[in-house]
Amino acid sequence: MKPPNPDTEARLHLVKANRAAIYVMVCRAVGGGLSVGDAVVIVADTSDPVGLELADAAAVKAGLYVHNEASRVQEHGEIPTAIIAVPLEAAKSIFSESHPSIASGLVRPVPTGCVRVVSIAAGAAMLVHTDVRPTAPIADA
Repeated sequence: MKPPNPDTEARLHLVKANRAAIYVMVCRAVGGGLSVGDAVVIVADTSDPVGLELADAAAVKAGLYVHNEASRVQEHGEIPTAIIAVPLEAAKSIFSESHPSIASGLVRPVPTGCVRVVSIAAGAAMLVHTDVRPTAPIADA
């Protein structure tokens, strides 16, 4: 058995540690008119240069300021993290040049009850489909 890759573990940790915030961002996006099936949540370690660059690109697409998104967790001594929901087309545009495998993976069907999450840490990005619901579906896909 292969030992776990610390970089992959760092990206998975961001998703696990921010599960509730991801859910909130999906709910906000849905409340703003984005369908769950079209949502991509970007979770980026903004102390990582790649994470900051991609979070900045996502924030521009979402009309946000990335440092405001990251500062809320820094106050608690956690990894400075930006969590931003964008439409699928915007996400494909953000990742098309720097992470083409992520961009092409975004079009894969998402299992019922899951959302697309791109976690960025340790200099790279990773796409996961994950269920972030506390107990009930957030919306019909």
